[in-house]
Amino acid sequence: MKSNIEKVYSKLPKTELAKVELALVDDLKQRASLLSKDVNQLLGAQNEYFKIRRGMKTLLGVLENSIKAQSKDVEKAITAAKELGIDSKQFFTYEKQVQEIEQEIKDISKKIS
Repeated sequence: MKSNIEKVYSKLPKTELAKVELALVDDLKQRASLLSKDVNQLLGAQNEYFKIRRGMKTLLGVLENSIKAQSKDVEKAITAAKELGIDSKQFFTYEKQVQEIEQEIKDISKKIS
């Protein structure tokens, strides 16, 4: 004995069912194609992200070396000013700026690690 669904299915024209099935297959193909494009875009964005991150790490290394050299130069200037009896207070502003930049470099480095 056939169920109601089987009875209805058997009475429907086969061509319309085939069209519906083909339409579903076409929809699935289209969605798969869109998903594939989205995944490719995501992979491209990921590659760009890693390039930028590597560039930032390189730049941070250069900045760290520059700021260390700057820090040493400020220390030398303070020492020299003290030895010459010159007011070295003006150099403390530079020293504070160097320390602030060092901290910013550390913060950025933590964020991209």
